[in-house]
Amino acid sequence: MNDMPYDLLATDEPARIAAHRENDRSPFLMVVDHAGNLIPHGLGGRGLPKTECERHIAWDIGVAAFSRFVADALHATLVQRLRCSLLRDVGNARS
Repeated sequence: MNDMPYDLLATDEPARIAAHRENDRSPFLMVVDHAGNLIPHGLGGRGLPKTECERHIAWDIGVAAFSRFVADALHATLVQRLRCSLLRDVGNARS
């Protein structure tokens, strides 16, 4: 068995999470799921048309911008998950 971690993201793809206002002065930490609709190239789009990945089924449209707005107002650190909601693997905490 291979114990090496398997990562679907190619080196030229964006990270699966993004941090905003890291180490800011607020005691608050905001964590936002469904902030993006990234599907790694290695998954080949999972058979979904691009139009479906732009709908709410793939991500919470607007939550990324709204959470950055709130984080800015609170001077809080924000962590956003950028992977498409349709890729959730309940058996894998790294998804």
